[in-house]
Amino acid sequence: MRAFQLAGGRDWGRVEFRLDASGVPLLIDITPNSYLAPSAPCVLAAKEAGLSYAAFLGLIIDGALGRAQG
Repeated sequence: MRAFQLAGGRDWGRVEFRLDASGVPLLIDITPNSYLAPSAPCVLAAKEAGLSYAAFLGLIIDGALGRAQG
């Protein structure tokens, strides 16, 4: 989350890391608007964490609305 915030990301996005041969994490990519279809990896991860698709999208929307009203 910190990398996303430092890059100016707000509300929703994806930060991609890889580990080098020594196990050191390397920042590869920061995507501010990631894929949100029901089959997207982040949606499937949210489902594994117990969130429905609607609840997951609701969290993203509520965050954006809260910032906009804030």
